[in-house]
Amino acid sequence: MIWGAVYGDIIGSYYEVHSTKDYGFPFQGESAFTDDSVMTAAACAAITANPAPITPLGIKKRAREYAAQYKRFFSLFPNAGYGQMFSEWASSPEPYIQRSYANGGTMRVVPIGYAYDDLEQVMLQVKASCYYTHHTREAVNSAKAVAAAVWLARNGETKDAIKKFIEDNFHFELLASLDKIRADYKFDSRAKYSVPPAISAFLQSDGYESAVRLAVSLGGDADTMACIADGIAEAFYGEIPRHIAEFCALRLDKTIKDAVNSLCRLINSEEKMNAETEKDISKFFRKRVRERVLYLLNSKKRGELLDKLAHTAEDYIDTALTVKKSGNPLNPELIREKLGKTVYVIAANSPLDGKHAETDAALDELWSNGSPYMLCGNGYLYVEAEYDFSTHASWLLKRNDKL
Repeated sequence: MIWGAVYGDIIGSYYEVHSTKDYGFPFQGESAFTDDSVMTAAACAAITANPAPITPLGIKKRAREYAAQYKRFFSLFPNAGYGQMFSEWASSPEPYIQRSYANGGTMRVVPIGYAYDDLEQVMLQVKASCYYTHHTREAVNSAKAVAAAVWLARNGETKDAIKKFIEDNFHFELLASLDKIRADYKFDSRAKYSVPPAISAFLQSDGYESAVRLAVSLGGDADTMACIADGIAEAFYGEIPRHIAEFCALRLDKTIKDAVNSLCRLINSEEKMNAETEKDISKFFRKRVRERVLYLLNSKKRGELLDKLAHTAEDYIDTALTVKKSGNPLNPELIREKLGKTVYVIAANSPLDGKHAETDAALDELWSNGSPYMLCGNGYLYVEAEYDFSTHASWLLKRNDKL
């Protein structure tokens, strides 16, 4: 993961200067990583340092963290081929808002598409990543489109679904054939000119190498367009040909390798933790170990273990969680039936230590009527019953309105 973008940058680097329209172009010994790889590594470092999700109110704070890493990596690799505007910004003592329309904000968002399991969170992180350097609708929109494509690809969506999502949400014209523009296509780093063809190169590819060849042979901003196309391609195809990986790995600096590898390890460890936690939760509730449930809800590590599952609760209950806020606390509601089953939501913001008799009684009621599966996280306990206990449902809601 993520290496697809870096390797695309390396292969395209030679042809950014020596433009080609030849799909069968040779890989050049002079190829090297450029600002695309450096800023991708900077984004990796920012996420690794603070992988926590944000809310819209947290965008500015998060933006400073991304900006700090951009500046740090620029100082490590000051001659990697940056644009003049970015070089001036990165050399300044303090970050300031720059309103660039170029594709520099897009070339570094592939890690964001990998790092977060929730698409809404991906979009917020992209906005934060562009806040200081590419503070324009065009640049942010393009960066969001690429990060969304990566997220959709790694989550198993088809090319048709990815194309439709990007066209519907970002209003890009994604070409059915790049041959229509190849002859007259020229170098232009503006986002709206270079990003849609780069995404189209992925959509028309039949593998990772095909994507890089389609992107580079347009004869445009070859390194950045290949970085984008192949960042998505790796997420979709799941592998990079060995000869490409070996060719590019020899041309990378250890600092860039370490930054990307650190984020890859973090993502892999979180995915493993999620799988193990999900398995453990199912095990706990299949056995109906009530004491373990209460411990888990009270545990100081609950957030660490379960918050990442909370945002995927909709995957388990297949509906949107509706919460009515009437002062404090929140009053959860019964949502709706799913496949003949009934889904309940119990507020679990307070410690369940026996003092909250009504909550304990509600749990007992569900237990006694055969509710084998639950999911807890983010302050709520999601309970899916095997049978439709409509009377018990109203009882449960009545009790929990008092919490």
